[in-house]
Formats: sequence, structure tokens, C-alpha cells
Amino acid sequence: MTNTKFSAQMFDAVCKAVANEENWEYVNGTMELKWSFVDADVVAFCGPEVGDPRTEWAEHYNQFEAACDALEAARGEVFPTKENRN
Repeated sequence: MTNTKFSAQMFDAVCKAVANEENWEYVNGTMELKWSFVDADVVAFCGPEVGDPRTEWAEHYNQFEAACDALEAARGEVFPTKENRN
């Protein structure tokens, strides 16, 4: 994280979204996380809103990446997925 102030609200939202069973999919014998669904839950929880300036969305994705990285670091491995987080 460079110039981004870490948000506890964002981290909490990412944790809740990852824990949401609707954001997982069973594919070829493996449970895989659907990052696009996780991000949609996080946006619904803490914004930004449609029509907000691009800077708000850029900050959202900086925070989202930082929170996801922190969660995976705490877990000790990345979540299984075929999707890119960004």
C-alpha cells in the first residue's frame, strides 16, 4: 500500500463478502471465490455510488486490493479462483 490510508470498514466488508456462501462456486471439484461478487457486495456495503468521481472509484479499488491482500496474507494463501480481482 503506497499512499492509501487503510480502511477498517473496507477490510470488514471484504471479510463479510468472502464469508458469504453466495460468492463461492463449486467448479471441477474445487470451491472457487467469485471476486466480482465479492466486489459487488463491498460496493453495496461501503460505496462508492454510481456517478461518483473516478477518484472515489480509484480509492475504492486501492482499498479493496489492500484489504484482499491483507486477508490472503492472514490466511497464508490466496483464495482459489479463476477471476482477477481487478
